[in-house]
Amino acid sequence: MRTLITDCGSTSARWAMFDGHSARPVIITTSGFNASALGIEEIKRVIAPAVEIIGNADVIRFYGAGCRKGEPSERVAAALASFAPEARITVLPDIYASIHALAPADTALVAILGTGVNAVVASRGEIIDAVTSTGYILGDHGSGAALGRSLMDMYVSGRLPAALEEALEAEYCITSASVIDSVYRGPSPRSFLGSFAPFLLRNAAHPVIAGLLSDSFDTFVRVSLLPLLDRHDVDIRLSGSIAFHFRAHIEDALARFRPAARITAVTANPIDCIRP
Repeated sequence: MRTLITDCGSTSARWAMFDGHSARPVIITTSGFNASALGIEEIKRVIAPAVEIIGNADVIRFYGAGCRKGEPSERVAAALASFAPEARITVLPDIYASIHALAPADTALVAILGTGVNAVVASRGEIIDAVTSTGYILGDHGSGAALGRSLMDMYVSGRLPAALEEALEAEYCITSASVIDSVYRGPSPRSFLGSFAPFLLRNAAHPVIAGLLSDSFDTFVRVSLLPLLDRHDVDIRLSGSIAFHFRAHIEDALARFRPAARITAVTANPIDCIRP
């Protein structure tokens, strides 16, 4: 039995094939996507680089950004079925990858902090409470897209110090005009905005960037964590690239609002902790 488990975010997707014989799965990484923003044919084009591993699967368990119950999940299932017509396919929202990785048998606050944000309380693998996710335009505070949004706001409006502005332009080959074009007319604005997270991490000690990070993660804690912590006495477990690389900044923000709360587990890639 060959089982393919996929964790697909807006920026990247990790595909892990378990063949029942080897202790280690075969893992490949491709571009990701948000199911709510793409049609079946567009999804097929994005996942095409994984066609060989998809086609060899007997069972596919796909966790994806934007894979809400109903049409978005059905579009993803149809795209996968076009490459693996005989496979048994299950499509779930990406938060379930984090739940199944970090809280499969107990109760905890589980949050994704990657290109986007999602936060729930899960018990024995199922969601029992959640905060509403408003997406990268209205919310996703603390996410890669939101961090990039704040940075680009400062850059385009001329509020960055000259040294940071020059470093940004040299590394990313951007101009104010190209940023506006990418954000308002580009094919994947959230991924574009999220691409600036490494720059923020490398420059986290700069006072301007430190203030940006502090404000962003303070808002993440207030909006995504505190409402759930007010209703549930549980520990916090985080997944995603932003959670992994900015853990210390998130813990600092959490300490400012809820000193007794604790982050007890963080993984950059939930798929590394999930087994068939």
